[in-house]
Amino acid sequence: MRHQKKKKYSDQQEIDRKDYSQKEYRRTQKYKTGWRARWGEFKDHLVKIFRICFLIMVPIVTVYLRCYYDGISENSIYGLWQSENHKLAISYNEGGKSRKYDWEIIQDGKLLIKNARTQKIKGLKDGTIYIEVYAKESLFSDLPTKNGHNYLNMYVRKDHYLTYNGEAYKRIDDRDKTITWKDGSTSVYGERKTFFDYIEPFLFWGMMGALFLSCIVICWRNITLKQEKPPLLLAELDSHGVVVLF
Repeated sequence: MRHQKKKKYSDQQEIDRKDYSQKEYRRTQKYKTGWRARWGEFKDHLVKIFRICFLIMVPIVTVYLRCYYDGISENSIYGLWQSENHKLAISYNEGGKSRKYDWEIIQDGKLLIKNARTQKIKGLKDGTIYIEVYAKESLFSDLPTKNGHNYLNMYVRKDHYLTYNGEAYKRIDDRDKTITWKDGSTSVYGERKTFFDYIEPFLFWGMMGALFLSCIVICWRNITLKQEKPPLLLAELDSHGVVVLF
């Protein structure tokens, strides 16, 4: 009786082993043929491309930021500027695609120009750029006019220096604040930020982190699939011509 139970138990184990082998064999075959195989190859190629691009871009970006990029552009004029005789408060709004608009420049509490745009006229060899700030012509403005616009010109230099109307200014603060002038009036300077402007960096780096994690997950899954080898299966035909795996 005990011998029959042992034999029955061993027979059941053999059946379970064959069932598991057949299921494992079918599962692995799915990833070797059809769209699953093509999708797996595509993921492998995509991960390799991301790795190569990342390894190439890191040194290029590092060298560029270290040696060539000085942070000077026509948008570098925001903030509070101080010269020997005057102060400038410059602010802007930011639109889509990092487009800055509605520039406002105030000198010693007096509005020079508002709802303005900026454009680069030319760049000098030392990194200085010559820019123009222009807005629709206003009858109440003392600025010169050209093609239906009031305009003023500035030189933006390295180390946070700016030259306007022949006078050199130094940036003394570039944070988002409000300045109070001697006559009691106030005006904003720097970037006029909204709630979305504050959370935008977190959204960007969150997406970059999600992309990085997805690459890691894909790599890990590909490695685990390659490590899982299908069991060695033997097959023969029975008397009815059916393939039997064991």
